[in-house]
Amino acid sequence: MTSGSTDVPIHDSLLSFLSEKGRGTWKDVVDAWDWLEPDKEPAEKAWIVVRDLSSLGHLEVSWLDGDITWSAPQPVITIIPRSGGRAFVSGSRSRELYVPRSPSSGTRPAEQSGGRLLEVATEMDLWVDEIDNVNAPTTLYVACSESSDAKKLADALVINYIFSVASKLSGIFPDLDSYADLWAAGDLPIGFDVEMFNTSILKWVETNTTEELGLYRASTHAKMIYGIHGPAAGTWRRVTPDHAIYEFLRWDERHVINYNPDAQDLAVPYHVGLPILQGRAAVLSSGRLPTARTIETDTGREIYSWTFPNVSEQVAQRIASSLSQPLRKFSE
Repeated sequence: MTSGSTDVPIHDSLLSFLSEKGRGTWKDVVDAWDWLEPDKEPAEKAWIVVRDLSSLGHLEVSWLDGDITWSAPQPVITIIPRSGGRAFVSGSRSRELYVPRSPSSGTRPAEQSGGRLLEVATEMDLWVDEIDNVNAPTTLYVACSESSDAKKLADALVINYIFSVASKLSGIFPDLDSYADLWAAGDLPIGFDVEMFNTSILKWVETNTTEELGLYRASTHAKMIYGIHGPAAGTWRRVTPDHAIYEFLRWDERHVINYNPDAQDLAVPYHVGLPILQGRAAVLSSGRLPTARTIETDTGREIYSWTFPNVSEQVAQRIASSLSQPLRKFSE
């Protein structure tokens, strides 16, 4: 096998590698992605891939500045509520547990998937539905007549079982103030391009001043640095952007979390998104990554929101409350 080639879809290959390795550094991920897909801005693309793998529960990531590390958690089977009895297989995915199927290539025929998950499921007369994805590993659902089927399968594989990870996770969210209390004093570095988050259009925009109250970011040679200019005179704090955006939205009384109770869709603006824990609860409500909705504008096609399917109203309300947001309901 030559550099950049793979017998299976690229995201499955990466997940298999990380699962076998168990834990490592950010460089391990970037190097692996660069090998799988050369000349595709590996660091930038790897960040997106790792974020998505974390949302799906396949990786645990520590995003500490200058020392990003990751680990592959134990596999878990979790029931997806309101899905017709389907269970989602999350966590690490060693090749002992699951070998992804490979597509045909040239004269080589396609190869079927394998591994203990499929073998044991077949022995128990359970069907594993393998759904191909473009930007994520194969989604694995187990069709169950009863939730006890999923637990029996997990027991037979000696892996974890949780009825609904999304519900359990959403019950332990820290509130927004808990994060704000951890932000250290510190303003933005001088001499770099600066952007401010505009709560009217919900986007980052260039600015020549940081005198107004608000959330700012400066692009330095090494990384993006975020700072929030608070209500107290002259107060600046270095912040984590995913929570700081919601802190700024709270100041401005801007409400952005939308929910359709009929379709059970949760929608948030594209440039706002959800913090890691809230995003994972939303994603594991279905086992699928959110979809980007688009609208036609005068300047072309613009992505404007992320939509998470199959989110219960209880989980949606917990997500909104943890971010000091009301849950705005709508219907199509």
